[in-house]
Amino acid sequence: MNKTNLIGLEMAREEDMLLAGLRRYWGVAQLDNPSDAELLSSQSPDNLRTPEELVIKRYGEYFLPAFRDMQHDIVHGMKNHAKWATPALYLTPEHLCLLAFKSLMPSAYPRRDEGVAVVGNRVKLLTVAETVADHAWNLIHYMRAKDEHEEAWTFRSRLIKSWSAKKQRRFVNEVIGMSKMSPKAKKSFGLKIISCITDAVTQEQIDAGEYFARRFVHYDGKRRTTYVEINPRLVQEMIEDHQLRQWLRPKWGPMVCEPNGWVQDEHGHWGGGYLLPGMQMKFVRPATPGHDNYGKTEPGLVAVNAINRLQSTPYAVNEEVLEVMKITFGANLGLGDCPEAAQDELKLQQYEGEQKDEEGNYTSEFKQHLKDREATHDAWAKAWADRLRMVQRLDLARDITKYPAYWLPITMDFRGRCYTATEMLSPQGSDFDKSLCQFAEAKPYTDQGRYWMKIQIANLFGEDKISFNDRAAWFDKHEAELRAIAQDPITNHWWSDDGDDKKKWQLLASILDYFREDGMNRVAVQMDGSCNGIQHWSAIGRDSIGAKATNLIPGDKPEDLYTEVANFGTGLLAESRENDWHKAWREQGISRKCAKRPCMTYPYGVTLRGCVDSLKKDGMCDWAGDNKAQAAQYIGRILMEEAIPGVVSASYKFMAWAKDIAKQANEASTYVEWVTPLGTLVRHNYYVEERVALDVEAQNIRLVFEIPNLESARLSTKEMVSGIAPNFVHSLDASHMLATINAMWANGLQHFSMIHDSFGCHASDVDEMQRHIREQFVRMYTLFDPATLMAERMADKTGLEPVLPPSHGSLDINLVLQAPYFFA
Repeated sequence: MNKTNLIGLEMAREEDMLLAGLRRYWGVAQLDNPSDAELLSSQSPDNLRTPEELVIKRYGEYFLPAFRDMQHDIVHGMKNHAKWATPALYLTPEHLCLLAFKSLMPSAYPRRDEGVAVVGNRVKLLTVAETVADHAWNLIHYMRAKDEHEEAWTFRSRLIKSWSAKKQRRFVNEVIGMSKMSPKAKKSFGLKIISCITDAVTQEQIDAGEYFARRFVHYDGKRRTTYVEINPRLVQEMIEDHQLRQWLRPKWGPMVCEPNGWVQDEHGHWGGGYLLPGMQMKFVRPATPGHDNYGKTEPGLVAVNAINRLQSTPYAVNEEVLEVMKITFGANLGLGDCPEAAQDELKLQQYEGEQKDEEGNYTSEFKQHLKDREATHDAWAKAWADRLRMVQRLDLARDITKYPAYWLPITMDFRGRCYTATEMLSPQGSDFDKSLCQFAEAKPYTDQGRYWMKIQIANLFGEDKISFNDRAAWFDKHEAELRAIAQDPITNHWWSDDGDDKKKWQLLASILDYFREDGMNRVAVQMDGSCNGIQHWSAIGRDSIGAKATNLIPGDKPEDLYTEVANFGTGLLAESRENDWHKAWREQGISRKCAKRPCMTYPYGVTLRGCVDSLKKDGMCDWAGDNKAQAAQYIGRILMEEAIPGVVSASYKFMAWAKDIAKQANEASTYVEWVTPLGTLVRHNYYVEERVALDVEAQNIRLVFEIPNLESARLSTKEMVSGIAPNFVHSLDASHMLATINAMWANGLQHFSMIHDSFGCHASDVDEMQRHIREQFVRMYTLFDPATLMAERMADKTGLEPVLPPSHGSLDINLVLQAPYFFA
């Protein structure tokens, strides 16, 4: 298939993505004269013309009566109607039905928002309110512009195949202009629309499962968050119905031709990635969403070249892994922590005892019951979300296998870190996605290539604390068992039983690739930095102790920072301290696993609270029963304030210095900025968002939320101080990755699998990649002193005395060139 055909196919796919997403917002406005391309197959028993009509017919009963009642109430109370009422009257109940339906779908939100805005089948109430208000406001203006300037719209429609959102906004701005809607009015309108649906739901309907969406308040022990929860039964209907299933697909997917390179026009706007304007994403995301106009990071051209090279890598779906995954999912085998295709309905135990004591306080037994119910619901919701995600993943993978290759557009954040446009089928996705993603171009295995794949397989079995040669020997010892896995991974599931908890499917992909009969390699071999954040801080400060702990210097076998910290903490526990938790932890001991997450996140500025949360989440304090929070609090302090700084004291000092730089900027009422080794000007400007309170009438709830303050943005001094250390080092690890890509490209290596501090390529190219990783790191820190340069730049910017970094140590940075386990 030639390049021209692939471009044509990609444009058709993007048109389909737009139709599968944007047309759902706007399409109903054009239902009077739908084009042939927009008509659904006539095989539908109801002979429905469009997906929109199918939605209204199938789910209108949940939406339309509430919207009709709302409009009736507005009309009969016109004298005192609220500001949000005008747009609610302009649209028909059918319009509002479609807008609300799409906005309530979790697939309407980018994957990176999950955990923040989207959790399984729940979407934050404020998020969905703002989404539906945005779409309604744009639709109102588009319909008005179309009606008032019908001749111009008809002429344009001869040239425009699909009226994407961007084209509609441009048309609106040209003929009537887009009026402003205040953030508070927008939230009020959106909340009213969603409340129409959720307020009409009775407890009887919830119990019977006869509802579309309900309000759900989640309490995590610290704060309450209001979500709108979609009826899982209805989502299951969509999964099983081909015509409705498309509504669950994410908007941004892989491309089937090479993405456009990112270029900047004369106005400073960046364009690239997807081919069609309506699919364009922001190339650079600001620190605070919604504040793009207050000074964004300016990418250096060397960095942009590397990003364009990275997104030129063609990938293919690993069909062997896909087949195993389909069988595992469909048969509910649970291999590799795969979710199950079938899930029981949620059943919550009812409490039969007394809820309150004689003084009117809730009993401890009832409180525990509520905690247990919450935990049961959370576990069920996570399993439900994982199942839906797997359905989406397998659907997408099956679709992509029709093409010879696929590509992943790349964008960057304000620090310069790179992200694929979609996490599905991406090296940056979950274990499932990474295992399905392989290079489209196969290269023959060389002897050295097989050596590195052996090491990768050993790594993924947890044998990563021994020398490379010992890892290869471990593989040779177990080759018969590994070959059996390749022949029948369903029956021989050692890979699932003992593989790395978070990389089981990547392990299977590596084993299947190694034992391919044609001797070709398509699965990337990944080399990971050893606590990469500490590696960068040690290089900045020339810290010999931190360098040794993170393998910046030569050694016969890898050093293990996590074990060192665990041992240091155990030594602290051996000291006599008058504290019951000190004694309890002395008996329990600090394991390597307990120290791992705090060590990994420490160089990126994790707070004590974040450390405590991760310790509880990872089960490190389960032994403490109901008192796990107190246990985590105590050991978190030991690790964060004593053990880690005791092992890598220089990194601790440099992180404190970075905060002093941010405080200097605060004093001068400005923000920190610095230039990376690749010429990217990073603007570290967080802004305070305006706090607004809205009352939800029927539920007697007051919602407090934050919105961008676009008129008089004020810098967030707290966020700029807390974020400076991690963001500074993230900009440097991004520079190292991009510099390595450029060096590999110049050496003829043009296939990359890059994930921040994990670099991958074909097995036969690993030796060359390893050389470039080290050379570019040494070059970066030989020619560039990032700490001193930032201190000097900020002194010039603020007019204050420079806040110079701590004194440097004696590390010879050139030792990195001979350090075998620097990336391993």
